[in-house]
Amino acid sequence: VGAGLETRVVLILGACNLLADGLSMAAANYSSTKTEIDEYEHVRRMEERHVELAP
Repeated sequence: VGAGLETRVVLILGACNLLADGLSMAAANYSSTKTEIDEYEHVRRMEERHVELAP
């Protein structure tokens, strides 16, 4: 497929692919970290309520 493309075009496409992969990994890492923090906060609030109700 890419055999007929100029070297410059192939390099540009490769660089764009690297950038897209990096952005994708960053977004996945952000989402995972945010979910983990949200879960921790949820459990913490539940435990605080338990302590208030049954000290």
